[in-house]
Amino acid sequence: FMLDENIHIIDSPGLDACDLEIHEKVTMEILLPTIDICLFLTTVKANSDEINLEKMRIVNRRGKQIILVQNMIDSVEEKIGKNGIVEESKLDILKKHKKRGENL
Repeated sequence: FMLDENIHIIDSPGLDACDLEIHEKVTMEILLPTIDICLFLTTVKANSDEINLEKMRIVNRRGKQIILVQNMIDSVEEKIGKNGIVEESKLDILKKHKKRGENL
């Protein structure tokens, strides 16, 4: 679809890349001051919550609005316990991920 000529979407180098600290520097110091809104893409993996929360706080302190997008939702599977009994449905797990995103 066509965007208004005044709207530009920039894909940043990203944050927290292994051995690529320059990506974070470019994103936070060069690109962040120039944006109006931040699409913050993260995975559904909980191990990245603390890092993401800190980065979103920085973005927020600089007066930028954030739209949080959780990636890899399709990788969520129901939790199967002993004897093949479903301990947690895929829907319940997805609800937890949604709540986690809201808490970030």
